[in-house]
Amino acid sequence: EKIENSGEAHFLEHLNFKGSSKRTRYGLETEVENRGNQLNAYTSREFTLYHMLAFKNDVPHAVDVLGDMLTNSSYQRYHVELEKDTIWQELQATNDDQFETLMEHVYSNVYSGHMMGLPILGEVDNIHKITREMIVGFHKRMYYGENIVIVGTGNIEHNTLVDLAEQHFGRLPRTNGGIEILNTEQPKFKPGLLYVRDEIMQTQNVGVFYNAPPWGHPDFYAFLLLQRIFGNYSQDLLHESLNDVMGQHNMMHDFVKRVPDLERYDCIYSPYSDSAIFGHYFAG
Repeated sequence: EKIENSGEAHFLEHLNFKGSSKRTRYGLETEVENRGNQLNAYTSREFTLYHMLAFKNDVPHAVDVLGDMLTNSSYQRYHVELEKDTIWQELQATNDDQFETLMEHVYSNVYSGHMMGLPILGEVDNIHKITREMIVGFHKRMYYGENIVIVGTGNIEHNTLVDLAEQHFGRLPRTNGGIEILNTEQPKFKPGLLYVRDEIMQTQNVGVFYNAPPWGHPDFYAFLLLQRIFGNYSQDLLHESLNDVMGQHNMMHDFVKRVPDLERYDCIYSPYSDSAIFGHYFAG
């Protein structure tokens, strides 16, 4: 993505649930739910994940559904128009969340000038400019064999999954035909200071973040452990742990709860393929 089309990946994720030439939106939902299975998806700053939790005997059906969604969705024009309002409401809800708003500012600053700094939902002005042609173009540019990873875990045979993947994803081209892929350069962490004043808000929100190791770094697990040691704190969680012996013995929380008017503390570690941020969020 780039500034002009930010939000396309997330928009496409939504549209892949709206039906194909084989299944309607309602048919897709009932077909999965009537089997007692679960289908969901989310878009992050680096990838979109579609995942299904299914009974072992439903693995062929699960791969069939996922393959149909990702290779055969119809992207009807009226679905594109309807989804604009849905995503706009989702964006407004995100903007009303103080933590989410602060994190968007964090990413925008530390990854300034790179795709990683753009909001996942897209810029407000972009949402209503998205067209079916843009969605189809994004799918052609990004949804191809060498850019997809298919993973199965649990009670499933590897060779069976390979056969199912070939059957239901085989229609995808191996490459995107040489179409340029944007933002292949590594994002660089940029330190800075941002202050946003809101006269209406009754609370203050502060974030302090640092450059951190990505997934493949030797210190990845050390930072996961460090995040767990710091933990998350809120006044509500403190009350819930009054009868929880293990929940009462966190030295960090014991320190935090002594800070006047501090209502919430989160330790955040967000690793990516070639970058990461680690930091602390305070609200009160």
